[in-house]
Amino acid sequence: MVDDILLKSPFRVLVVEDDRIHYHFEKTILEQVFGDRLDTTWAQNAETASDFLLREQFDICLMDYLLGDTEARDLMMEVDVEHLDTPVIIVSAFEEKDFDVNILQYGAEDYLVKGKFNAETLESAVRHSIYRKSRTKILRSGALRDPLTGLANRTLFDDRLKKIEQSARRDKTIFAVMLLEINDVDKTIDLHGHNTGNELRKHIGKCIKKTLRESDTVARVGGDEFMIIATNLRQKDDARQLANKVIAKISRPVTLCDTKVMPSVNMGISFYPDSASDLSLLVRKADYAMYEAKKKGGGLY
Repeated sequence: MVDDILLKSPFRVLVVEDDRIHYHFEKTILEQVFGDRLDTTWAQNAETASDFLLREQFDICLMDYLLGDTEARDLMMEVDVEHLDTPVIIVSAFEEKDFDVNILQYGAEDYLVKGKFNAETLESAVRHSIYRKSRTKILRSGALRDPLTGLANRTLFDDRLKKIEQSARRDKTIFAVMLLEINDVDKTIDLHGHNTGNELRKHIGKCIKKTLRESDTVARVGGDEFMIIATNLRQKDDARQLANKVIAKISRPVTLCDTKVMPSVNMGISFYPDSASDLSLLVRKADYAMYEAKKKGGGLY
């Protein structure tokens, strides 16, 4: 698989570098490795790099550690580079002990010292980075996904929640946590069997995912519970509108295992930072809100 990627044409590389001389140095080394198969895109600042990484897929990204006032770790957190398909190699003048280990913790696959690598070391770093990214994807798909619905599980949800909170705290933005519970699943199972109950859970998961935006996250965190992180909110009403859309999408009759079922859910919403700035409390408040909705009947938030 690694060799298939290394030999593909074109081989797409994103170079994130604010210095023209260093960019041309890196491009020259890349040309020595990939020849006329090389397709290079140059991002000269963090904003442009973020746009490219979120919108397009590259075979590798070489990222300068210092980009004006922005550090690579901030950019990697912003785009959630661990969950992107593009492997990232940090290129930096820093050679301090443990610097490479620290930067790898933010999602980079490898590290090169600026101006001190050649075609051989670059090719080795690219090969290792592609391998590590592919291994991470395989491991994540099994360890971080709910086996029934294929959605994120609680571990992956918590990981994404931490990253989103870090970005929101830095940028002074708001986001919402939504806890959704399916009503009367036990009754459905008693009447129609476990297969129908599981198909109902899968159906609810698909409805939520189809309604959310690309930037949002949905996870199955319990037998009949799902959690949503709604980001890029201009105001709280954006989350309320999203909740209405999710409930409307779900609350339609559907045939599962030859049985007509009328799904019903309740939802609780909490907002960062107004409801709570502590993430555990933020989740608990969404839970409290869901139970308040449940007291008032089905299909509410």
